[in-house]
Amino acid sequence: MRPLKAIAAAALLFGLLGCHTQKLGWRAGGLKEDYTVDCKHFFLARIFEDRWEDKGPNQYSPHHFKATVVRSFKGSWKCSERVAFVHYVDSPASTVTNAAAGSLIYITTNKHTDAEITVDAGEFGNCYPELLDALERKYPEREGR
Repeated sequence: MRPLKAIAAAALLFGLLGCHTQKLGWRAGGLKEDYTVDCKHFFLARIFEDRWEDKGPNQYSPHHFKATVVRSFKGSWKCSERVAFVHYVDSPASTVTNAAAGSLIYITTNKHTDAEITVDAGEFGNCYPELLDALERKYPEREGR
């Protein structure tokens, strides 16, 4: 049993060190490149509201978000546009509202709509400094963005 724990710890440490290796470039940011290649729109947004919906036991819990686009890397979403999206979570709904308010996130989608967009795991996530640096290298700022 101990060798398995040692292997797991070594794999975790190797994975964490690999995330900060400069030569990995884009992947060093922690986002898989294919998330941006296969989508029409890729942008950063700041969450201003989030709430959970309780659907009862043995049901997915919708986590609803409202955010404002702060930078568009790909597609037609523009700064200051509002976006609403929902992510279905396989756990009980939280009773806390607006816990994510203020968070900077990335979103990948094929939709540009005023309606709420359903996003799956990997199609949105927190944007942290290493990821932002990698995004700025991959998508240099363009005129009109």
